Amino acid sequence: MPFTVTGTVTGYELVNCTGGVGCTLGPEEFSLQIFGQGTEDVTMNTFTGSAPTMRGTDAVFSGTATVVPEPTSLVLTGTGLLLVWTKMKMRLANKSTA
Repeated sequence: MPFTVTGTVTGYELVNCTGGVGCTLGPEEFSLQIFGQGTEDVTMNTFTGSAPTMRGTDAVFSGTATVVPEPTSLVLTGTGLLLVWTKMKMRLANKSTA
């Protein structure tokens, strides 16, 4: 059957882990916006006395993913680019006076 998936996948640093158990979420590491369309094979299982359950057995889709950096990363990247630009400008000014 055709299906569409859309949403946000957010990754966090895991902290306070002891052997991979008891972890808590630390700071956000990344945020990924996803959108995709495709087809899926679905099986319906019914059990006596309970509501039917639906389980996807195979899914193939294609689409786009865009990484949305956290604000701190943008500030650090901008500051780094500004420093590189300033250094290059100073070098050019020193060469022209020499």
